[in-house]
Formats: sequence, structure tokens, C-alpha cells
Amino acid sequence: MGNDTHCFRDDHAVWREVVNARHDAHLKHGDNSIEAEPADSPRWLAILGEEFGEVCNALTYDTNGDLRTELVQVVAVASAWIDALDDAAEKKANRPST
Repeated sequence: MGNDTHCFRDDHAVWREVVNARHDAHLKHGDNSIEAEPADSPRWLAILGEEFGEVCNALTYDTNGDLRTELVQVVAVASAWIDALDDAAEKKANRPST
């Protein structure tokens, strides 16, 4: 890949935005934060779907939706779900066998 590509930027600014979005959402939702849900909770898909719906809405001709912000929200929810899956796998791997 040449240097003119936008893929694989190494300044990590987008990932900082994602982490900040997760933190802000966690503070906003408190006890109802998705961050506290187990990986197999059905809420994950519902919240991810809601965020994806906001991306779709931002693409319609009659909205002033902020596509970039909504995409960051999708990545924030997806990355939180991945972390929950990884945490569950780690707990399972570290569980003493009986």
C-alpha cells in the first residue's frame, strides 16, 4: 500500500474517539450501561442495531445526521461487545476445573 491511502492510519485518533465514546456512554447510562452486560446478553445486538439504524438515518436525504459520529458509535458498541466476549473467554479459560 502506498502512503496516499487513508487505511491503517497510525495516529490512533479514531481509536481514542471510540474509547472516549464508550466512556461517555457508560457515564451517561450508569447502571444501564451496556458495558456491564455479559457477552451473551441480547441487549448487545439491540443496541448495535440501534446504532446502525442511526448510521442509516444519517444517510437519508432529509436528515442532518452526523454520519461520522454515528459510525464511531457503531465501532464503540462493537468493540465493547468484543471486549465482553474476550472477558468471558478469559474467565472460562481461568476457571478451575472440577
